[in-house]
Amino acid sequence: MIDEHGAVREWVGVHTDITDRRQAEEALRQSEARFRQVAESMPQVVWTMAPDLVCDYVNSRWTELTGCDLEATNARVYRERMLPEDLAVIDRTALRGTLSGEPFSFECRFPCVSDGTLRWHLVRSVPVRNNSGEVIKWLGTSTDIDEQKRAADALSLSEWRLRFTLDAAQFGFWDFDLRTEMTKCSPRCNAIFGYEPNSEEWSLLRFLEHVIPEDRHEVERTFRQSLDDGSEWNCECRISRASDGETRWIWTCGKTIPGEFGTASLAAASMMVGLVGDITDRKQAEAALALANEELTRANSDLEQFGYSVSHDLQEPIRAVTIYSELLSAVTAKSWMARL
Repeated sequence: MIDEHGAVREWVGVHTDITDRRQAEEALRQSEARFRQVAESMPQVVWTMAPDLVCDYVNSRWTELTGCDLEATNARVYRERMLPEDLAVIDRTALRGTLSGEPFSFECRFPCVSDGTLRWHLVRSVPVRNNSGEVIKWLGTSTDIDEQKRAADALSLSEWRLRFTLDAAQFGFWDFDLRTEMTKCSPRCNAIFGYEPNSEEWSLLRFLEHVIPEDRHEVERTFRQSLDDGSEWNCECRISRASDGETRWIWTCGKTIPGEFGTASLAAASMMVGLVGDITDRKQAEAALALANEELTRANSDLEQFGYSVSHDLQEPIRAVTIYSELLSAVTAKSWMARL
């Protein structure tokens, strides 16, 4: 306390127990150290941001990827080498997530400082809240998915090529679940049987009901045999089309897929996949060709008979001339002998 002359008369103080606070600070420090230790050991990019989206930590994986440290990251240097469409995704998704306070994720391409390429990353971010529920930090990771992304794109392209090829060849695709005996068909497959493109799932029984009775037993027998010995199922049969009841010829084939983990055991196989096509035009052309061959064979036979008859008839006058020539020669010879 100070008297009227400004001199200190006495000191008044308080002592506050701050053990809990210091322990909490030490626990926070240790927790932060463990977090950074874990983050530095992870193959993913790890970062944290304040609620105002200022980054306060990035692990070394981010620096290895982009060449940007924490200061350069906040200066958004890495954005100069990114594509505009990716930047738009980042800004739109991050803004929506931070405004709502909900976790968010997106895919984008980050520049790779080692060779200048852009690699696909899956970015996820979750909010860290205090006891009052307020967002005090954002924790995020970026996982390199470039190889998976390119593999998925290659698979999509391969599937597109397959669908294009099958459509161009007018073949349908089906897969048969060996456990449930349910079948999924492509739009072309449904069209062949006279259904809408997106018809309900098929079953083996439903397929057999479309096969005309005369062909049904053989179709089912060969199908079951292919399941038993793993051979390819390949058959032609007639079906009754659902839309108009017309009888059509189809060709279908199928093959069981080996079971899990690449085993070829039929017991482990769970699916058969196959193709189906309408071959009515081909069958009609084959029937017409067979009929034409029969008519041609018959015509050739008739022509041979006619040729034989003509040849026989033409040979008759020649025989008569030959006989008379021989007689004339004999008479002439006798006449010469008489004169001698």
